[in-house]
Amino acid sequence: DYSSKIFKFNDGIDYFDARGYVNVHLLKHINISFGRDKFFIGNGQRSLFLSDFSAPYLFLKTDIDIWRFKYQSIIAELTNQYVRGSDRLLPKKYMAVHHLSMQPTHWLNLGLFESVIMQRSNHFELQYLNPIIFYRSVEHALGSPDNVMIGGDYKMNFVNHLSIYGQFLFDELNVKNFFKGNGWWANKWAVQVGIKYIDIVPNLDAQAEFNFVRPFTYTHNDQTNFT
Repeated sequence: DYSSKIFKFNDGIDYFDARGYVNVHLLKHINISFGRDKFFIGNGQRSLFLSDFSAPYLFLKTDIDIWRFKYQSIIAELTNQYVRGSDRLLPKKYMAVHHLSMQPTHWLNLGLFESVIMQRSNHFELQYLNPIIFYRSVEHALGSPDNVMIGGDYKMNFVNHLSIYGQFLFDELNVKNFFKGNGWWANKWAVQVGIKYIDIVPNLDAQAEFNFVRPFTYTHNDQTNFT
C-alpha cells in the first residue's frame, strides 16, 4: 500500500498519513469499526500475519468477544502496485482476514488465522464476505485465482513477568516435498519464536525474537495478489 505521490516535476513527494474511523458497539459482545487505519496481529516486534508497516487503508472490522474466545474479521481495500504519477485513479486490490483467539487457561492463549488477497477489477469478491467460512474452500471453488494463507499463534505467560510467543504461517504447502526436505520452492511458510521478560528491574524489559520466512512466501503468480 502507498501513501505518497510525485509532484513538482518529479522532484518532490507529496505524502499523506490520514487515519480515522467510527466505532459502534452492538449488543454486549460485538464491536464494529469502519474507517481508515492499519492493524497488527500478534505479540512480537514483527507479525507474520498482518503488520502495520504499510500505509493506512479503508477497512470494515468486526470484533466479537465471548467468554474465552475473541474473533476478529477485517475486510479492507488496498492500493495495488502502480507507476507513480499524479491525477490518476490508482489500481485496487482487496484483503479479507479472520483471526480467532482462545484463552483455555489464564497463562495460555492460542490463535488461528486466515487471510486472502484478491484483485477483481475494482470490486470485492462477495463470497469472501462470509465471516466464518474457510477462505481456502472459497478460493478453490472460484478456481484458485487468489492468494490465501493460514496460520496459528500462541502466547504462554509465566510467573507474571515472562512470556513465550510465536506464529507459524503457511502460504503453500506440499506435504510430500516438505518432509523430503529438498528445498522445493513451492513450500512457502514462515515461523516466529520470541521471548519477553517484563521488569527485569523497574522500567527495564528485555525481548528476543527469531523470524524465518521461506523464499517466495507471500508471493503469487499474479503480482496484484502479493501480500
